[in-house]
Amino acid sequence: MLMVETGHFATLWKQIATNYGLDVEFLAGDWRHGVNAAEIEARLVEDAAHAIKAVCIVHNETSTGVTSDVAAVRRALDSAHHPALLVVDTISSLASMDYQHDAWGVDVTVGASQKGLKLPPGLSFNALSEKALSASSSATLARSFWDWQPVLKANEQNFFPYTPATNLMYGLREALRMLLAQGLEHVFARHHRHARRLDVLWMHGV
Repeated sequence: MLMVETGHFATLWKQIATNYGLDVEFLAGDWRHGVNAAEIEARLVEDAAHAIKAVCIVHNETSTGVTSDVAAVRRALDSAHHPALLVVDTISSLASMDYQHDAWGVDVTVGASQKGLKLPPGLSFNALSEKALSASSSATLARSFWDWQPVLKANEQNFFPYTPATNLMYGLREALRMLLAQGLEHVFARHHRHARRLDVLWMHGV
């Protein structure tokens, strides 16, 4: 899999993948910029054998505030005519800035409750493409917690394959109501405004 260094959590994600025995190629970065889509495209063009099975990027790096252009990475995969899955970490960007899983052609979106969704840590979730589900059904890597199939099967019965964090789910329902009542465009604008103010404070040494 191909991963890109954009900060602490991109680096940690790479380490997790390595711990699972995955073959990771890590494109170096300087923590001040998002991913370079042209660099990704060039590497995928080189991979004529399609050994790279997934391209994994962090949409917004929590440790640095650096944002990557997910749509540009999708275009890079398409331009290279490469079948790799596009996997995106949205843990600090979801509900904080514009993100479009389907429109941007993302195969796996990784999300969590503790940032833009206004909740404590404790919920994690994925959005999946049909391509990702197909790849999962033929994957041979041993997994349990990371296996989507038991979750999907239980969901058919409106149930969970584990004890759910019911309190957080009630909190999530209320958070979604608040976000929709405010309007996502207003929520995104507020986050952007606050970020710019912090930039000004930093520039003045505050």
